[in-house]
Amino acid sequence: PASPSNDEEDKQEEAAPEFEAVNSATALWTRPRTEVSDDEYKEFYKHISHDFSEPLTWSHNKVEGKLEYTSLLYLPATPPMDMWNRDAARGLKLYVQRTFIMDEAEQFLPLYLRFVKGVVDSNDLSLNVSREILQQDPAVDAMKSALTKRVLDMLSKLAKNDSEKYQTFWKAFGQVLKEGPAEDFSNKEKIAKLLRFATSVDDKAEQTHSLEDYVGRMKEGQTKIYYVVGENHKTAANSPHLEVFRKKGIEVLLLSDRVDDWLMNHLGEFDGKQLQDVGRGQLDLGELEDEEDKKAKEELAEEHKDLVERVTKALGERVEEVRVTSRLTSVSDHVAGLEAGADDYIDKPFHPEELRARLRAVARRASSSRVPNSVLFFDTLELRQLSATALVGDTKLDLRPQSFALLNAIATRQGEWVSRKALWREVWTDYPNLPPQDTVINTAISRLRRVLSSVDGAPGLLSEDLGYRLVPGSQA
Repeated sequence: PASPSNDEEDKQEEAAPEFEAVNSATALWTRPRTEVSDDEYKEFYKHISHDFSEPLTWSHNKVEGKLEYTSLLYLPATPPMDMWNRDAARGLKLYVQRTFIMDEAEQFLPLYLRFVKGVVDSNDLSLNVSREILQQDPAVDAMKSALTKRVLDMLSKLAKNDSEKYQTFWKAFGQVLKEGPAEDFSNKEKIAKLLRFATSVDDKAEQTHSLEDYVGRMKEGQTKIYYVVGENHKTAANSPHLEVFRKKGIEVLLLSDRVDDWLMNHLGEFDGKQLQDVGRGQLDLGELEDEEDKKAKEELAEEHKDLVERVTKALGERVEEVRVTSRLTSVSDHVAGLEAGADDYIDKPFHPEELRARLRAVARRASSSRVPNSVLFFDTLELRQLSATALVGDTKLDLRPQSFALLNAIATRQGEWVSRKALWREVWTDYPNLPPQDTVINTAISRLRRVLSSVDGAPGLLSEDLGYRLVPGSQA
C-alpha cells in the first residue's frame, strides 16, 4: 500500500487535543431560576441546612438597582432542636461577590424569622466585612428590610395557594411567628394576616382560623374582635366568660399558647377593629345589646347596690372595683383583671365557695404579722405589699401592677444585681419557661425608670450586662 503523504502527516500533528470538562459546578443561586430544577433546589437546601426533610417552599430572587444582591431563602418543614434558644446560632450564609464570608449572618433577618434558611450574595459589601461592620452598615439594614418582606410575602403566597402546607408550617413555627408584632412594628399588619387561632365557631383545638376569616364572619354591628385566654384549649373553650357570647352567637378567639396574651397586647387591633379580652374589664357589646339587655343590666345593678357597697368596703384597696355582671349564668362570682395594657392581670372566674375561701385567705394575710405590709428601701422608697403601692416620702408612684412587681423584684435584692433571667421568672410568671423577651423587659424597665426619675429623691435604676439594681438617688 502507498505510504501517507507528507501533507497528511503534518495535518495530524497540527490537530489540537480536545479537552472534556469534568467539573462544571457553579454557585446554584447565581444561575437563572429557569435553569434550576426543583430537585436541585431541594438538594441544595439539605446541603446548607443539614436537614433530611424537604423544604416547604423557597424564594430565589436577584435584586439590581441601588443595591445588588441575590438571595435564596427556604422555609423548613420541621423545627430545629434549638429553636426556643434565642441565643443559639442562626442566620443566612453570607457571600460577597461569590466569596464565602460567614456561615450564620444573623443581621439580615429579625429574630422572629430565625427558622429561615438560605444564602445571600451581595455585590455591595466589602470582602473583609465582619459582624461588627455588618451591624453598622446601612446597606445591611436595607437588605434586612427587603429580605424580611420577601419572607412574609412567601408565607402569604403559601397560605393563599396551599393551606395544607401552611398549616404544616404553622404547627412547627406558629409560636415563633407570634413574636413578630412586638419585634417588627413596621410589618405588624402583614404578620397579623399570617396568624392562626382556634375559635368558638367550631371549638376545635387546631389553630386554623385567620383574623381575616374572623372579620368576615362578624355579626352586623360588631365593632370588636373578642378573645379569651386560658391555660389550655379546654380551659379557654369552657370559660364562663363565653356564656353570653355563645348565647348571642358571637365568635370568640380561643387562646391557649403562653405567648398569646402578650401578643394581643402588642397587636392591639386588626383591620381597624380593637382586640378585646372578654374576661378583662367591663363587658360592653355596644350595638349587639338590645334595649331589653340594657334595661336588665340596670335593674340588676340597682338590686345589688347595697351588696356591692359592703363588699367594696370589706376588701378596701385589695381590689380596684366591685361590680355586678350580667356576663355569667352558671357561675355567680369572678375576680376580674384591669382593662388593656401589657401590665394587666388575667381574669379568673370563681364559684362562690372558692371565692369566699380566697377572700378569707386575703383577710388572714392582712392580719398576719408574718407578712409585712410595708418594707423600706434606702430610707426613701416604701413598698406596701398588700396594696401594691410604692411611696417616696409622701409621694405615691404611679405604677401599674406589673411595674410594681418589677420594682419589688429588684428592690428586694437590697442593691445587689438581679439578672434578666431571674427577673423574667419572678415578674412574667405566665411565661416562666419562655426565654426572656428582650422587647418586653426593655419596655417595662424604661417605663419604670421614667416613673422613678420623675420623683425627687427616688432611687435610681441601673442596668448593665449583669442585670439590674437599685441605688440611692444620690448615686444614680
